[in-house]
Amino acid sequence: MKITDFSPPLSDRLLKEYNFFELYPFDGGGNFIHMEILGTVDDREIFEKIKNGALNDFGTLPEIASRRFEFWRTIEKSCWINRYYFIVPLAKRYWLTKDESIAVLVKDTMLNFIRGNKPPQGKEEIGNHIRRVYENRDSNYNSKTIEEYSLDEHDVEYIWFDFQPASRVIHFLYSMYFLKDSPSVSSAEWEEMENSIKDHALLIMTGEKHFNKLKISDNHQSVRSLALLFAAAFFNGADIASEFLSEGIRIASFHILNDYFNDGVLKEVSPSYHFFETWHMRDAYLLSRQYAFALPEEASAILKNAGLFSSAIAQPDSTSAVINDGYALKLEGFLASLPDDCRVSGEDSGHSYFPDAGLAVFRDAGTYLLFDFSCFTGQFSHYHGGKNSFTYWAGNKPFFIDSGCCNYDNPLFAKWFKTPAAHSSLLIDGCGDAALEGTYKWLYFPDLCHTPWTKEADDSQIISVSLKSPVPEWKDIEWERKIKVSGDRHVSISDRIIAAGSKKLTFNFVLHPDVSYDIRDGEVFLSNGETELTMSFCSWSEAVIDRLPCKAYIGGELKNTFRITVSLMAVGGENIFCTIIKVK
Repeated sequence: MKITDFSPPLSDRLLKEYNFFELYPFDGGGNFIHMEILGTVDDREIFEKIKNGALNDFGTLPEIASRRFEFWRTIEKSCWINRYYFIVPLAKRYWLTKDESIAVLVKDTMLNFIRGNKPPQGKEEIGNHIRRVYENRDSNYNSKTIEEYSLDEHDVEYIWFDFQPASRVIHFLYSMYFLKDSPSVSSAEWEEMENSIKDHALLIMTGEKHFNKLKISDNHQSVRSLALLFAAAFFNGADIASEFLSEGIRIASFHILNDYFNDGVLKEVSPSYHFFETWHMRDAYLLSRQYAFALPEEASAILKNAGLFSSAIAQPDSTSAVINDGYALKLEGFLASLPDDCRVSGEDSGHSYFPDAGLAVFRDAGTYLLFDFSCFTGQFSHYHGGKNSFTYWAGNKPFFIDSGCCNYDNPLFAKWFKTPAAHSSLLIDGCGDAALEGTYKWLYFPDLCHTPWTKEADDSQIISVSLKSPVPEWKDIEWERKIKVSGDRHVSISDRIIAAGSKKLTFNFVLHPDVSYDIRDGEVFLSNGETELTMSFCSWSEAVIDRLPCKAYIGGELKNTFRITVSLMAVGGENIFCTIIKVK
């Protein structure tokens, strides 16, 4: 029984102290589906909800219908169930309670999958499967609208593709670790599960060796490399372990060395995906120390820099800010899980500048400002339009936010959340700085130039970003936004627009759902709890202030909120518009 000799990367102390998905944060898509289905990352609550039928759409445990949602229109739901996230909190519940009925349910659920879903085997079969799925995905899901690809009724064959088998290796091994002392699992059943881990790892290794090229910023490939390292640790001492280890080290090393900017930020420029891929690096690093294999010597420094960004991005409620595709993560467990020699302590005040990623943070005594001038991260990436936007907290309360994201299967994903209008940015004649075709194909995106925080004579901090966009409505437009945070924590935003002729400018300010507002006498009065703000404006002509309903993803839910819009006509030449945000 190999599981008795296996030690996972994280300690029993961490596994007991924190919820599993605080230590192992989801990717974006996994999180949105998880929250729709289970609504929590609390291990105990997940167990109770599953016990009360939360997974009934997929069948009744231990029998899960793996192919029920294998269509493009529900692909995220299919991926979620076939990554077997849900199995770990169940197994952990057994570990903590020793309730054998739970152990039986967990092992029967895993065995039901193993017996009912045989993997492609052999180089030819695996290669044909990979090519078939890539062709289908790239010609349909990535390039078409949800209305177009929803007509496709073909099985998309994702169960043994990409992220899914890698995720199962990790989640199955953690579940087996939690069950290792159970008398309810027979020797023959342990052997079945062990053989399945080998089949999963062989499939992943064959795909990587022969059919997948190393690709920067491929977080799915990164998790596949980690699955091979988990399998190598599990089969430690066996001949096959060295093959898994060699391939796992090759791929993991590539991503450790190439997926992060020099400023410590993952090149996807999404905090959620930053945490996701950073735990791949963390676990690879910890496994290398436990099982005595070598990673690049730069790994510890890169991991520490990644931790520094993770700490800097923390909002006053200790959750991460949201940029591009992603969600807010409670950071305490994740930061505590970093290795001792790579751990960082959070700062309550100060300012940070991440020039490669295009992000800046100011924080001081309940004030938090994140300025997003992040770079384009590539076609089919997790990019959103609407740059030069900002997130702002005062008195430990959120006021202006990034609208966030939603389930990638939801039409709002491409129609709202990825658009510039969903951000506290600028629209020119009703159009933002970027334009999207279908779900992932970016037609236009902006170029940005920026300067770091500069300290003024009055001790205030100021930062400046210039933006140009190829969107046709932005032709001959240059937009410079300066944000100044004063010692009294007032915020001044100066927008300088150079236009060749008359243009309608609409400045967008997306409000947190908890914010109340009142528009009167040319000002906007905002409140959240006991904290009150006043927005006043200065411009070359009279502005029209309005509010429009919109959606935001907050706390795992889609919520209704509003955006304040301030519209006016630009004239040819230089136009300067100022917004003053004062804390009462």
